[in-house]
Amino acid sequence: MIQQKAAMNNQKERNFEHLVQMRKVKMYISHFIQVVNMAIQRSDLPLSILECYKLNEYGCKVPPMNTEDEICLIGQNLIEGETSRIRNGFPPITNPTIALVKVWYEKFLDAYQDQKNLQLITTRAQKEIADLRTQADEIILAIWNEVENSFKDLPDDLKRDKANEYGLIYVFRKTETTSQIVIKQQALGIG
Repeated sequence: MIQQKAAMNNQKERNFEHLVQMRKVKMYISHFIQVVNMAIQRSDLPLSILECYKLNEYGCKVPPMNTEDEICLIGQNLIEGETSRIRNGFPPITNPTIALVKVWYEKFLDAYQDQKNLQLITTRAQKEIADLRTQADEIILAIWNEVENSFKDLPDDLKRDKANEYGLIYVFRKTETTSQIVIKQQALGIG
């Protein structure tokens, strides 16, 4: 449980860094796409340039980046597309450059991978606790049965008192409490 709690705390602490990296990379990706779209609107670049970045299905809009996977895919497409354009002799998109987008993209990927690893550690610790809980329940049941069995020949009140010495505490339900009182009264000849 200590390991699980430590893993969870570590994941929470590092999540802040992950979210900062995610906001930053989304902003840089969005700005890069907006610069491309503005160049298309000014007729500085043809509309077909969107195919280089695999953005043609979004037209002149910034695609949704609601999940880490979407950010990864769009970022990778931008980097590959711009690298290919530059290699073919076209001028680079600036402000931001793809190099700057790539720096933030790689920081994001590192934080994202780190977060995924921390989630795996937390999940593994939770699974280990669940496995141990099953074993603990079996041990407790075995002890309970052994203690009860050793006092099976004693009267109920004495059996409960002796079992209590071993940590077994009997808790009666409302209906059982009433029936126990009736049994005691009958035994004493009161009821």
